[in-house]
Amino acid sequence: MWHSARQRDRRCTMKRWLLSAPTIIALVTSAFAQTPSSDDLARRTVERRAVEAAIWGMPLVASETMRQAFLRDAGASYNDIVYWSRQADWRFQVTTPDASSWYVYIAINTKDGPVVLDLPPAEGAGLFGSMNDAWQIPRADVGPRD
Repeated sequence: MWHSARQRDRRCTMKRWLLSAPTIIALVTSAFAQTPSSDDLARRTVERRAVEAAIWGMPLVASETMRQAFLRDAGASYNDIVYWSRQADWRFQVTTPDASSWYVYIAINTKDGPVVLDLPPAEGAGLFGSMNDAWQIPRADVGPRD
């Protein structure tokens, strides 16, 4: 099908306009952008650092809170194993509770030397999890390998 010269010109004009529209919009909106003052920049820097500090410290605070509850509320000592015999509810104050899991907690102290934790295979059971350090970084996985 042949198009007239006028139709081709319209199509070319439309394509040019569609291709140039984003550039025009970007230029117009950037013209209204404000340059922040040095006080604004300083305030934003402090706010950003506060958020970063909170995110950085959250795992350590959560681990320390669990350790304190382990020693205080459960009456446990270091290297004891605490097993919660009920599923978690609103009173189980951890940062990411899972109401469908039972929890086991161990506060290991390696001050006097290494500690070996030997877990037998859990055939037909759902024993799984991770051994985390105080920053909640997994150091070893527990459970089936498949």
